[in-house]
Amino acid sequence: MSSITENRLHADPGIEGHDPHPRRSAVVETDMQRDRAKTIYEKSKPGRRAFVAPELDVPKHELPSRLRRTEAPKLPEVSEPEINRHYNRLSKRKGEYEALASQLISGGPLVIPARAGEEGKLFGSVTAADIVAVIEGRIDHTVDRHDVKLDEPIRSVGTHEVKVKLFHGVEPILTVEVVAAE
Repeated sequence: MSSITENRLHADPGIEGHDPHPRRSAVVETDMQRDRAKTIYEKSKPGRRAFVAPELDVPKHELPSRLRRTEAPKLPEVSEPEINRHYNRLSKRKGEYEALASQLISGGPLVIPARAGEEGKLFGSVTAADIVAVIEGRIDHTVDRHDVKLDEPIRSVGTHEVKVKLFHGVEPILTVEVVAAE
């Protein structure tokens, strides 16, 4: 059991939880994976504000009291150059993941052999874990099985389309070709 504080997306100390993405010791991490992204809130330092909102110019009587804020919003306090660096870094990472997506797509269909009957029905099914194993064999990057979007397991021989989430906004649709194993 690991602490959620190790997860950089949730920096709430003291909450215990399980690690949804356990580290695989047999797989070597790429540069992209070693460069763990920090959220803009983790980069926040008190007193560093890039922008201060102007006073409210709407008369208070026009805004119902139930909709008015009782306290100031808790926005991250970061300087403007830090915001620019943060979004430039995210843009660069997205570009790297888009290159991985094009590498996956240009490599042709993901061929998965499976035991099947004469009518093309599989003995069992092809799951997201099976697809991840083929993807990781093709590219030097780990993919979580939960990022493979299957409406239901693949239970027949043939060509199927599968969406894989590599990064926010990078979700290539890959062709999976299930062939009967001999």
